[in-house]
Amino acid sequence: MRKAEHSLSDVVLSSVVVTLRELANAREDVVGRARTAESLRLAALHSLESGESANVKWVLENAHEVADAVYGQRSNDAVAKAVTAAATRIKERRGEVLSAKIAELQDAIDSWMQRLAPDLTPLVRLEVASSTVRPSLKVDVSGGKIPALGRLSDSQLDMLGLAVHLAALERENPGGPLIIDDPTDMLDIGTVEKFAKDGIGSLLEPESGKGRQVVVLTHDHRLVRLLWQHHGHRIPCVAQWYIELDRQSGSAPRSRFKPRSTQDYADRLQRLFVEHPDADDQFWLRSAAGNLARQTLEAVVCDLFEVLGPNGLKYLPALERSKKEKGGILGSCGDLEEHLYNIRTMHQRCGEPRHGDAGDFIGEVEKAVATRGQYMLNDASHANHVYPRAAKIKEYQELLSSIASRFGHAKRKVRVRNALPDDWPRSSQWSKALGHCDTCKVTEFFPDYTP
Repeated sequence: MRKAEHSLSDVVLSSVVVTLRELANAREDVVGRARTAESLRLAALHSLESGESANVKWVLENAHEVADAVYGQRSNDAVAKAVTAAATRIKERRGEVLSAKIAELQDAIDSWMQRLAPDLTPLVRLEVASSTVRPSLKVDVSGGKIPALGRLSDSQLDMLGLAVHLAALERENPGGPLIIDDPTDMLDIGTVEKFAKDGIGSLLEPESGKGRQVVVLTHDHRLVRLLWQHHGHRIPCVAQWYIELDRQSGSAPRSRFKPRSTQDYADRLQRLFVEHPDADDQFWLRSAAGNLARQTLEAVVCDLFEVLGPNGLKYLPALERSKKEKGGILGSCGDLEEHLYNIRTMHQRCGEPRHGDAGDFIGEVEKAVATRGQYMLNDASHANHVYPRAAKIKEYQELLSSIASRFGHAKRKVRVRNALPDDWPRSSQWSKALGHCDTCKVTEFFPDYTP
C-alpha cells in the first residue's frame, strides 16, 4: 500500500515539474513579445513626434505662402461664383435679345421674301422659344398659327434662310461685299428669274443706302444667262473655275482650283486626241470631242465679246448676250458676226496696212461660227446622237486652237509688250488686230463707242 502511494506521488510530482517548466518557457516567450511590442510602440511614437515637428516647422517657415494660397483659393471661389451668376443671367437674357432682334428684322425679312421666294409663298413669322439649354427658332405661317415645317418647300425654306441673312446684312453691314454660293438649287425657272432680276437688283441698287459688290457662285447656266440679261449693262465680271488633280508636283496628288480659259478648253480638246490615238471611230471619243469643241467655241465667243466690250476696245457699251433660252452663248454668234463684219469694213475703208491681220483672224472666226450649225455642236449629247468622224472634229480643233492662242491666256509672247496679266481684253493679239487707228471712223460703225 505504501509502495503504491509512493509511486503515485512520484507521478504527480513529475507532472507538476513538467508543467512548471512549460510555464517558465511560456513566460520567457510572453516577456520577449512584450519587449518587441514596446520597442515598436516607442519607434512609432518617435516617428510620429518627428513628423509632426517637421510639419509644424514647415508651416512656420512658409506661413506667407500658406496664407496666399488660402486667400487665392477664396478669390477663385468668388470669381467662379460671379462667372456662374453671369452665365445664368446671359442664359436668361439671350432669348429676349434674339426675340427683339428677330422682331426688328421681321419687316425686312418679309420684304426680301417677296423678292426672292416662289410665288404664292405665305407670310412667315419667326419666333424665338427660350430654353434652359439654348433658344430655338419657331417658323410659322398663317399669321403664326401653323408650323411651317412640312408646309414650305425646300426652295421656300432656302429663300427664307437667304432673306434672313440679307435682312441682317442690311442692318449690320450696309454696302459690304457679298458672296452667294449656289443660290438657285432646287428652284424652278420662274423663281430663278425672280432671284436674278429682283433679288440681285436690290443688292446692286437698293431703294435706300449703298449698293454692294455681289459675287455669285453657281452651276446653273439659267442663272448666268438671266444675270446677263438683267444686269449686263453693269459690266459684270464672269469667271469660270474648275478643280483638277495635280499629279506633276512630285508629291502626292492634290487638287488645284483655277480659272478655265479659252486656251484651256482648246488644250483639253487637243489632249483628248493625243491621249487616245487609236479610238478615232469610237462613239465616246466623237461625243466627248464634239462637246469639248462646242465648249471651246462658246469660250471663244465670250472672249471676243470681252475684247469688243468696255473692258477691251469699247466698241460696245456692254457685253452683249443672247436673250434666247436655247442655244446659250452661241445664240449670240449672229451679233458677233455683224460686229466683225463692221470691223472688217471699217478697216477696208481706212486702208492702213496695220489692219492686214484682222481679215485673216476674222475669217477664222467666221469659219468656226459657220461650222457651229452642224450636228457636232448641238447643246446636248445623247446616246442616239450622230457625230462626225473624229478626223473632222480634229480639223475643227486645230482651227479653234489657232483662234484661242491669240487671246494670250497661255503664252506671254502672243500679248502686247508690257501687258499686265489681267488686261488681255486690251493687250492680246485679238485686241491689236480688231483695234482702230486714228483715221478709222469708229463711230460710223459703232455709235456707242466711247474713247
